[in-house]
Amino acid sequence: MLAKCILVCCSMFAAGPALAAESAAAARDKLMQEVKAWVGVQSGVSANRVEIAPLDARLRVASCPAGANLDFPFPARDLVRARCDAPAWQVFIPVSVRVPRNMIVAGATLARGHVLTEADLGSREAAGTDGFEARASVVGRVLKRELAKGSPILARDLEDAMKVVRITEAVKAGDALKAESFRLETVARTLAPVGAAPGVAPAEGSRVVRDLPAGHILLAEELSEGRRVLVARQSLAAGQLIEASMFEPGVITSRDRSQRYYMEFGGLEFNELTRNIQAGEPLRPGDVRPALLVRRGQSVILTVGSTGGLQVTLRAEAQNDARMGEQVQLKNPESGRALSGIVTGKGAARGM
Repeated sequence: MLAKCILVCCSMFAAGPALAAESAAAARDKLMQEVKAWVGVQSGVSANRVEIAPLDARLRVASCPAGANLDFPFPARDLVRARCDAPAWQVFIPVSVRVPRNMIVAGATLARGHVLTEADLGSREAAGTDGFEARASVVGRVLKRELAKGSPILARDLEDAMKVVRITEAVKAGDALKAESFRLETVARTLAPVGAAPGVAPAEGSRVVRDLPAGHILLAEELSEGRRVLVARQSLAAGQLIEASMFEPGVITSRDRSQRYYMEFGGLEFNELTRNIQAGEPLRPGDVRPALLVRRGQSVILTVGSTGGLQVTLRAEAQNDARMGEQVQLKNPESGRALSGIVTGKGAARGM
């Protein structure tokens, strides 16, 4: 990557009668070769990867019998300073190092519309910038044109891919999709219809809402998707404290993807029902709320002390209703002393 370079000379001089044009050109060529070799060593590359911008034809460089002293005067290392003690002269020479890149190429002849995989890719050294070095940048994308083996894969050759659900045999409205009724397929995004269903296997129990022909790409709106949810084992009453044994996994079909349901019991401990639920009915977030674990006048076991240290438990009378994590005011029935605690379970609290 050779940047535009400007030759800057701190001291330039024209050839005198004693310096023939041919010897001046030879001295300059020799200096350029020395600069390339020196920069190559400093950069850890071969000299033929070092590039120097075309020099001003008016520049005359005298031969330096003892050899020019070379260094990088600036941190960017894009300018070499060449100095000679006798005769005394100094020039600044812009340089750049052409670093080849391992570019991704077609490992075999690939057809238009092909979805690229790791096995399709090769690599070769190239100095250009129009291409890819990382395989992850091309794997899974679709070719817009045929590529011969060894051809570099360029951005203009690719388009994004999308996974879709392709119907493989005609299905009728209301039919449940079976494994043999569809396949997952990767296509160019431009070929996928707007609203295409996500390219994952439809959930068990999913049904289609209209007749679909073989070859059709399934739309999300055409699927009444089966969803795994928690359903009640038996009829349950509003206000009932929820327990894991009351529910089991079930499958429902619904086209309303915005409706939320609980899929597992974790986190529902110490909650109660807000309405009556029939056996087989799914549990929704609006059906539960934190339960009253402590009620006014109830006897509460209060634990005082640090975990792992000395702890004391006593019974106290609740002065207010409280839910999990809420503060409850208590009274020691023997001494009448007022106490406070944080509800930790049914009829239990931790001292504050």
